[in-house]
Amino acid sequence: MAAIKRFLEWYLGVDPARPGEGSAWTLQYAVPGSEWFPVEICAGLILLAIGLIWWVYRRDAVMLSRRRRWGLMGLRIAVFFVLLLMLSRLSLQVEKTGLPNLAVLIDVSGSMGIVDRYPKGTMTTTADRLAQEAGRSETSRLAMAQGLLTGDDAGLLKSLSQHYRLQVSTFSQDSRPLVLPAGGGPEATSESGGTLGVGALTRGVKELQAEGSQTRPGAAVLEVLNDFRGGSLAAMVIFTDGVATTSQRDLLSQAAGTARTLGVPFYIVGLGSEEPGRDIELDDVRSEPTVFLGDPLTVQFRLRSQGYARREVEVTLREEGVAEPVASTRFTLANDGVSIPGELTYLPEHEGERTVVVEVTPLTDEVDAANNRGSKKVVVNREQLRVLYVERLPRWEYRALKPLLERDDAISVDTLLLDADLEFGAEDRTSLRQFPTTMDQLAEYDVVIWGDVDLNAMGQDVAEMLKEYVGVQGSGLILIAGMEFNPLSYRGTSIETLLPVYLETEDASLGTAAETPTGAGGAELPLDGSLRFRIERTQEGKSWPFLHLADTPARDTEAWNSLPAEFDWLADTPRKKPGAQVLAVHPHRQGVHGKSPVLAVQRYGRGLVLYQATDELWKWRRRVEDLYYGRYWSQAIRSLAKSRQDHADVATLTTDRSEYDLGDTVRLRLFLPEQTLPDQVERVDTGDASISLITGPGERRIVTLRRVSGPAPLFEGTIESLPIGNFRCVQNEPLPGEEPATCEFKVQQAQRELAERQMNRADLIEAARVSHGRFLTIEDASELVESLPAGRPDRLAESRPIPLWNRVEVLLLVTLLLGAEWIFRKQSRLV
Repeated sequence: MAAIKRFLEWYLGVDPARPGEGSAWTLQYAVPGSEWFPVEICAGLILLAIGLIWWVYRRDAVMLSRRRRWGLMGLRIAVFFVLLLMLSRLSLQVEKTGLPNLAVLIDVSGSMGIVDRYPKGTMTTTADRLAQEAGRSETSRLAMAQGLLTGDDAGLLKSLSQHYRLQVSTFSQDSRPLVLPAGGGPEATSESGGTLGVGALTRGVKELQAEGSQTRPGAAVLEVLNDFRGGSLAAMVIFTDGVATTSQRDLLSQAAGTARTLGVPFYIVGLGSEEPGRDIELDDVRSEPTVFLGDPLTVQFRLRSQGYARREVEVTLREEGVAEPVASTRFTLANDGVSIPGELTYLPEHEGERTVVVEVTPLTDEVDAANNRGSKKVVVNREQLRVLYVERLPRWEYRALKPLLERDDAISVDTLLLDADLEFGAEDRTSLRQFPTTMDQLAEYDVVIWGDVDLNAMGQDVAEMLKEYVGVQGSGLILIAGMEFNPLSYRGTSIETLLPVYLETEDASLGTAAETPTGAGGAELPLDGSLRFRIERTQEGKSWPFLHLADTPARDTEAWNSLPAEFDWLADTPRKKPGAQVLAVHPHRQGVHGKSPVLAVQRYGRGLVLYQATDELWKWRRRVEDLYYGRYWSQAIRSLAKSRQDHADVATLTTDRSEYDLGDTVRLRLFLPEQTLPDQVERVDTGDASISLITGPGERRIVTLRRVSGPAPLFEGTIESLPIGNFRCVQNEPLPGEEPATCEFKVQQAQRELAERQMNRADLIEAARVSHGRFLTIEDASELVESLPAGRPDRLAESRPIPLWNRVEVLLLVTLLLGAEWIFRKQSRLV
């Protein structure tokens, strides 16, 4: 038949079909006379004419043999039919057709990156083989899909492309056509359904990553079905684990009814285990890089588990090289896939550098105990901190804090009481006569505590010195609000720049009727007798170790709940700055970004600034002396002093977090030391710096950081749309003789995407059944091609009709038939 078809195409001048194409031939005609009479009447007349021919030959050729009589009758009827075909204007219509369409969908959501652990047997062998064929070291679900499609020299893709025109898409939250790799050559621009496109499709499939933050298989399938409305689609081949992370409405089975109505069956290759391996993962181990001897060292971490929901595990903290733990706790795991924080605290006994190790005791049947461990390097210093405490009058906070600092052997404190008489200064061994006059003198202090001070009485040069002291020297500044000057009288000064809150309210403070506060210049301020409150820590505040008032999280929470006093006064500064963190708030009064700040902190340049919106922390001493008050101040001073310890005179590069969910924005900060060489000054002053983001072996991209206004050369920038993985940032163009600043961080799948890890086999089977398709596993995926329906060829183009009724061959046929009848009639003596 193929040879006859090729001959007719040549004879009639029809363009032959190209590879991957076919043709459909149809005859077009009109019943003679149908333009005047109904078709039924025309058909009746034709039958009447045939009957007349039969009657005439039956009457006139009665003397002939039956064979000769039927032969003459057949010739006359044949002539009649050829004439009818000529009258019907018979023509041939040739349509070019393509191969039937087949949609191939590949799930690239985060759950497809899960590495399943299968029982020993055929399944394990198959999974290992597919991962190897995909060029992957781990048997993730996506790796198995890649191995099925591209393994054995892309055998499955080639088989499918021989029978169908492939439309390959990926999906997670929605469906997207497969993006072929850049520089794919001629194949990348050819039709994806033809044989020429297999190479490009293979490369595109191999480069897929499981990065989707949500999975909506049903919605994605409906998008593809909608794209094919008005066209033909033989079937859908779907590689997925069936997990839907949004709602039950997005399950694949919910779209199966629509597919059945449209005549599109689902052929689903299910990937993943129905019972994934049970595992505990410890991640994001963090601690302060420097701690002072005698201070508690807090190590924070996060735990995520699978298959052990609500189980209790033991978490221990030890120093590397030491077998005995220095701290331990019992930890209750959350639901599957949910990451929750934890922390352990201990007192280092010796100075020097050490590595602390956090470990989770493995549970029964845990598939990977290697991820139960994390470590962090810390430096323990032994030195006395120098603190300068400046106040105008000896208010209650001063009377409680000054002796506390004087009793601390690890702190050397100097105080400056601006309105004290000369005799007081002579009698007090810690008292100074004046504020340091040079930056060298001020830089001798690790932390400055700044009380309710009249800046006008000291001069604006002092404000500039404090700004440089924090931003360039990297020291700590604590500002304690007061009813007279701090903070609202500092509007428009350099100290306002240092504050983590905006100074925009007209009211300096809120207080009780027992004490009538006045603003700068003696103006009376509104009072609120119902203001009495206990401060509350925020979630950010709970992560700052200097706000831990006990050694364990449970006791710390209990301590905060049992603090022995309520406060009566709060400076009204309701709006924090963008880079600031609010650590404690008023429980009821609302600010712009939530509850009104009581404790707020921000990094300025190299240093750290802590702002206290009340001066009544001394009330924490009631009935418990320095149990909480002393611990708070000791830890706060050491925490701010570390900002200078942690930032030596070298470039430092940091991120705002060490671990990010997929889709989060990474924020980078680069500090360059002030002492730049002449050939670096121009680069620093241009306003830009750059770092290299290393994304893989030999792969990096340049990220530009913009300079932040201020005395210190500080640069900030962001990175968005990073895939899952571990990343390293390296400073470009470091100073001569210096190592480039570096930092590392991790991008992981969003917790919601990994909360449900099992393959949803029941839903996949239901989707295949409803759509009249088939569910297959990786073990029987070889039967896929034979299982698929043939489909309907897709119409590509229609040629001009070829008239057959007026061709010479038809006229010759009529002539031959009439001639043959005349000869037979002559021989039969009927003429």
